[in-house]
Amino acid sequence: TDLTQVAAMRAEVRNTGSWEGEVDAVRKDGSTFPAYVRNVRIDGPAGQFQGDATVSVDFTERLAAENELRAARDYMRAVADSMAEGLCTLDEHGLIVFLNTRAEELLGWMTEDLLGEDLHGVLHHSHPDGTPFTESECPFVEAIL
Repeated sequence: TDLTQVAAMRAEVRNTGSWEGEVDAVRKDGSTFPAYVRNVRIDGPAGQFQGDATVSVDFTERLAAENELRAARDYMRAVADSMAEGLCTLDEHGLIVFLNTRAEELLGWMTEDLLGEDLHGVLHHSHPDGTPFTESECPFVEAIL
């Protein structure tokens, strides 16, 4: 972090009692790394400012793992969206967490509209406008045929 940022952090610590955030920290050799920093104010017995304590954590590995997960998610989304079949992903409770493009077309809903909804209720009870499906027009039955 540059000296201006350090001065701003210390001023915040003196004024509010703490500061926390992500910074680009600098190693002894001059290279940088992403770090989470928390500074807290330390007062003496009379309540006067004595200094501040800083804890920082290098989260280079966490960022790399997040980037890998993001790339894997983007790849899986590209594969799912290129499928001709409707694909719906559920959580452990049977609630919708993802629909690919074809599933959105079949159901007439966007993923954002159905997040956290029960798949059975979506497929068998009503159209987006609230009118009930007949068995012959159930999107699930149509997808199978």
